[in-house]
Amino acid sequence: MARGFNYAPGASDDVARAAQPDLSGADVLLLSRSRNSVVRSTIAERPDLPLSIVVALTSDSDVNVRAAIAANTHVAAGVLEELAGDRQVAVVSAVIDNPHTPLGALEHLTGHKKAEIRIRAKARVEQDASAPSPVGSSASPTQGVVPGQTFAARATDLFQG
Repeated sequence: MARGFNYAPGASDDVARAAQPDLSGADVLLLSRSRNSVVRSTIAERPDLPLSIVVALTSDSDVNVRAAIAANTHVAAGVLEELAGDRQVAVVSAVIDNPHTPLGALEHLTGHKKAEIRIRAKARVEQDASAPSPVGSSASPTQGVVPGQTFAARATDLFQG
């Protein structure tokens, strides 16, 4: 492979395989470790990811993989809170756009150093504040989050609980 070469979507049979809804758990695990970042991004979009793979992809070196995890509406709130601290605007923007991002994470982003993030986070907080609350929803957006607790510890708590 040439240095600096990026895979184009569809350039690999593995990309199509990663998108198959009936993919076995073993294949999901194998493809989540692919050298092809497009394959890993496709895996990151899956609704059926085990927590161990979500955690691994959260720290992927490729911004598109992390953004795909941040956009995934099936990941735990703790994952979104962790990704809200990412350095890449694309990842943080995906966190803001994810409808399951906890209010506390969004409020924290209203103080982000980048103006575009602050503006988008504030707009999302205001949008959520004006939307009616789901019936029976009384859980705090930061319920279960211990200040200073590492992401790995939170992930372990989620996995065990």
